[in-house]
Amino acid sequence: MKIKISVLFLLLYYTLSFSQQTAWVWQNPIPMGNSINKICFADPSTGYAALSCGTILKSTNSGNNWFGLSVDENYHYNFITFLNSSTGFVTASTRRNPASYRLFKTSNGGVNWTNINIDTTKALQNIIVA
Repeated sequence: MKIKISVLFLLLYYTLSFSQQTAWVWQNPIPMGNSINKICFADPSTGYAALSCGTILKSTNSGNNWFGLSVDENYHYNFITFLNSSTGFVTASTRRNPASYRLFKTSNGGVNWTNINIDTTKALQNIIVA
């Protein structure tokens, strides 16, 4: 009888312990777990970040808060640079084999991105805009 009560107590204990756990939440880096490849600031308050897994982030308050921009999720974004708070460029690559490389441009602060056709099989690692 004591064994049955002990087993019942243990089952009840474990059931209650596990039912109180919450869902997993990203802790670092926030706001998500994608790798940050490059961050640039167009001015003291407007910043952009190129991340893996189809993510570009933007901040309008000096990096205190970030929000995602609508871009093509099939690419990893590797490098990002902005001439001003509106005009910027980002390099991208696919995970496919063979990999595909792209250069995108925005003229409206990242709201829309246009693919700039370039003929290369080489990874685009950096952008220098003069």
